[in-house]
Amino acid sequence: MRIPILLRVHRMLLSARHESRSGLHVLHQHSRWIVPALLPVDKKSRIQWQVFRRIRSAATMAFKAVFLLVALLAAVSAVAEAHEEKSDRFSLKIILHNTASRDVSFKLVNLGKHAYDTVVGKGDQWSAIGPVIVNLKFPVMRLAVSVTNKSYVLRKKLLKIDLERRFGRDYLKGKKFIVLTAQESWKKEFLFIKLGRDIVQRIKL
Repeated sequence: MRIPILLRVHRMLLSARHESRSGLHVLHQHSRWIVPALLPVDKKSRIQWQVFRRIRSAATMAFKAVFLLVALLAAVSAVAEAHEEKSDRFSLKIILHNTASRDVSFKLVNLGKHAYDTVVGKGDQWSAIGPVIVNLKFPVMRLAVSVTNKSYVLRKKLLKIDLERRFGRDYLKGKKFIVLTAQESWKKEFLFIKLGRDIVQRIKL
């Protein structure tokens, strides 16, 4: 039984010696963790191999640094865009004061992407629309104003206000409100819609 074992060991040694001469580094054939690697034999080849490994390591580190820089710039850009988008928005409430002797209906046709149901302002009463979140990219407010005259004819006009042009961009931040007043002329021939002291729309009754 010993002779076959000795022959097997002798063959393994011869095989290992032959592979070592050819430059193939083998540790143990029966180990499952072994991955054969081709190593340089002469000194010049070893130096070239070491230089190559250093260059490859430096290139890998440079690639990681560039990737990290790109990711950092993308994160900073996303934060800046989010901050800019947030700073371009504000909350607006439209307060309606009807001092006329008849009902006046207000409907927010659009303010950016927002619309609102019709609000009927009773005579000498207060009502409100909103609040709504307004984006300064779409600062124009359109209100449909409706009123019935003495002949029971419905009069309707569109009120258009550019909030950014009227109040300025710096003012339109946080929570804001505007007051619209419906007021009849002294002969009750017209209905005026006033923003502060300014008449922004008039409807013939």
